Amino acid sequence: MRLLGGEGGRDVFEKVLLAVDGSEDSAKAVPVAADIAKKSNGEVLVFHAREYVVARGGSYQREDAPDAGGLVERVKAEVAATGV
Repeated sequence: MRLLGGEGGRDVFEKVLLAVDGSEDSAKAVPVAADIAKKSNGEVLVFHAREYVVARGGSYQREDAPDAGGLVERVKAEVAATGV
């Protein structure tokens, strides 16, 4: 966060980290993050962590890389469509 305008300036966010997981709740966060970034002339960084399940027999991915990448690309396009 940075302070602009010296004394009496306003706080703005240079970067907004948006974590997405494909859920309905994370979809609701997309326009909020874009609005915050747009109002503060900032940028949105889209983050998604792929999940792994670890069990006795080993571990496995809950999604593959193309699915995860597709989610991030869809969210990036949605944010870009807002003008951020």
